[in-house]
Amino acid sequence: MKRHGTKSATSDEGRDPAIKDLHKSVRRLRILTASLFALTIVLNLTPAAATIKAKITGEDVVDGSLTGADIQDRSLTGDDVASSSIDGFNIALDTLVGGHVVDDSLTGLDIDELTLDIDAGVIGYEIVVDRELGIAPNEAVSASAFCPLGKVPVGGGYQVDNASVINAVPLGALVTEARPLEPPPIPPPGEFKTEGWTARMFNDGIYTLDLSVYAICVIG
Repeated sequence: MKRHGTKSATSDEGRDPAIKDLHKSVRRLRILTASLFALTIVLNLTPAAATIKAKITGEDVVDGSLTGADIQDRSLTGDDVASSSIDGFNIALDTLVGGHVVDDSLTGLDIDELTLDIDAGVIGYEIVVDRELGIAPNEAVSASAFCPLGKVPVGGGYQVDNASVINAVPLGALVTEARPLEPPPIPPPGEFKTEGWTARMFNDGIYTLDLSVYAICVIG
């Protein structure tokens, strides 16, 4: 049966002021105790979390589960990579440039010869030949092999053959000049071939000789 006009047993109304202050102090003490207990739990868990973190190694990571997106930029150094664990298969195509290689750190042992394209820097390789046939005794001739327009000589040479006797030594062949042809200081008007290789020979023997001049040309 409900009673009217009664007050709660926990109410401080009508009580002595000293008792009211005591109740307030008790409530504050309870709150402070609960806060200290929670702080103690946090402090006790922190070393445990640090211990767990320190125990994580590469063996705890599933193969292929980590990518570059999981690694902070510039956080890895050479000390973090096992020796000889990275090869060309681990590097994306065209992502490695000269700026990523420390000066003077590469030697011939670091390069696989099979990966080199020897002709990558040579474009338009071509050998041009010019021949002077039937050079009689006591006759002097010259021959010049010109590179096509747009190409320059990177080498050249000559060969003398005995026209009278096959495979015989070309006795009496005096080659007095063999050199590259350089473009003139003032190019002639029009499109003229001016670069190549030239040779000059005098036949001091008794047999008829042939002179061949070669020019090795590339796009310059």
